[in-house]
Amino acid sequence: MRVRTVVFVVAVLVALLAVFYGILNHILIGSFVGFEQESVRADMIRVQNYLSLYEERVDCFAKMLAGYEKTYRFAADGEGDYEKGYLTRSLLQENGIDMVCILDGSGRVLCSRLYGYRTGRDSKLPDNFLAAVGEGSILLRKNSGMRPVRGILGLDTPMIIAAYPVHYPGAAADVHATLIAGSYLGDNEVRLIGRKMRVDLMIRGARELASGSGEVEVWSPDEETLAASAILDDVFGRPVAELVVSWPRELVRRGSLSVKYLLVAIALAGACVGFLMTMFIQGQVLARFAKLRKELSAIRQSKAPGGRVTVEGEDEFTVLSLNINETLAALERLEQGIQQAQRMQALGTLAAGVAHEINNPLNVLGLTVGNLKAKLAGGGADMGEVAGKLEKIEGQIKTIAGIVRHMRELARSENVEPEAVELCGVVGKVIALLRTRAESEGVAVEFSNPGREIRVRAVDGRLEQAIMNIVSNSIDAIVEKGGEGGRVRLSIDESAARARLVISDNGPGLPAERERIFDPFFSTKEVGAGMGLGLSVVHSYVSEWGGNVSAENNDDGGAVFTVELEKA
Repeated sequence: MRVRTVVFVVAVLVALLAVFYGILNHILIGSFVGFEQESVRADMIRVQNYLSLYEERVDCFAKMLAGYEKTYRFAADGEGDYEKGYLTRSLLQENGIDMVCILDGSGRVLCSRLYGYRTGRDSKLPDNFLAAVGEGSILLRKNSGMRPVRGILGLDTPMIIAAYPVHYPGAAADVHATLIAGSYLGDNEVRLIGRKMRVDLMIRGARELASGSGEVEVWSPDEETLAASAILDDVFGRPVAELVVSWPRELVRRGSLSVKYLLVAIALAGACVGFLMTMFIQGQVLARFAKLRKELSAIRQSKAPGGRVTVEGEDEFTVLSLNINETLAALERLEQGIQQAQRMQALGTLAAGVAHEINNPLNVLGLTVGNLKAKLAGGGADMGEVAGKLEKIEGQIKTIAGIVRHMRELARSENVEPEAVELCGVVGKVIALLRTRAESEGVAVEFSNPGREIRVRAVDGRLEQAIMNIVSNSIDAIVEKGGEGGRVRLSIDESAARARLVISDNGPGLPAERERIFDPFFSTKEVGAGMGLGLSVVHSYVSEWGGNVSAENNDDGGAVFTVELEKA
């Protein structure tokens, strides 16, 4: 039971931990994952918003320069010093512009300046830029009334551009020319944006990607990183680059680690609680149950309800112990009644033999009294002869009184304390009581009397009843077998620490269920021939005196009963 309790507590603890871990993993870790996803998505949106500010800065510069009178006059008249005087490095650096280009309606470059304001170096316009703004491009303005264009142009390095028609409000006529201003969006620019916004930002090519329309996608490149990306389309609607924001999954890692630490702490706490609960259950319940079971086992092995269990505490267990004691007391009273009934049964069995024993002295008394009366009536009796007759009568009366007293002792039901009892004398009285019955059944009862007193610790009448029950059972067994040539032998061995009375017979032997022969109400006789209490009473008496009784089959046939009693 103790092991089952520990296993139950451990199983409940493991189940609770599993459920708790599942709940935490589903709710808490799921929340961490959702928070990280929303955070990296928010960072990507902030980057997109920041790029919009870049576009607005380029757009404002292009709009301002395209509407400048000097720009208009240069486009109309071809003023030669415009590029040197107005597209200066300081102007480009001040506004964060890498390129300014003025083209006519056919895409011919009227003026251009490609200057890396971060690198401080001039370069020429890339060929793919000129191809992108050739005749028919949406970037060229045939009519000053058309709306401006701004966005990304897919060059070797993507560039944020804004295209405005060159137009001066005070001019009399439109000039069909376009001004395009741009700022590179390369790795250096992206890293700078990432540092300003405190995010891990990178840009990569998007040749194999479909148009994304700026949608943010969250994904995980590995177990320790979360990323959000957005595809950048150029002014023609084609994907040119992909911005990627990386986010270390520190929150989930720490959250998972915290959950594990929490589970370990809960497991340790649960183990401590389980240990304390087990110790409490062990001390308050299991130990008391074990003690109760041990006491009940001892009572059961004694085959007598005279014992009692220990009553302690003031709880339900105490009530249970009291109920058990009340039950044992009731059983003890019942057993005493049964033992008395068994004694009465034994007396009934002895009735015929006792009647014969009493009848002989009565016949002697009758003959002696009749002879004495005749002598007295004839006047021929002298006082010596009368005295002899009276002495003979007195002897026969004592014999009858002894038999009656003996019967009373057997019928007595008092609970007498054990004392020193002379074993040979008790055996002799049993044989005397059973001799008549045994002879009538053709059974010889033999006793190997050692010829000296052997005192044992017992109760005289009960010891006599116990021996009588065993001998009577042996006689009954021999009679059931056939009876003729039956023999019951009694012997005493006092060489060991205890005195041993051995009773053997040549009957049919013990039944197959011989381990039950000392159980109450167990009998192999026919219904009505016995109550099955004789040997149970023997075991109960001998156990009360600290002795032992056992039974086994004889090698030559029949049964052998051994009664061991403490010497007095």
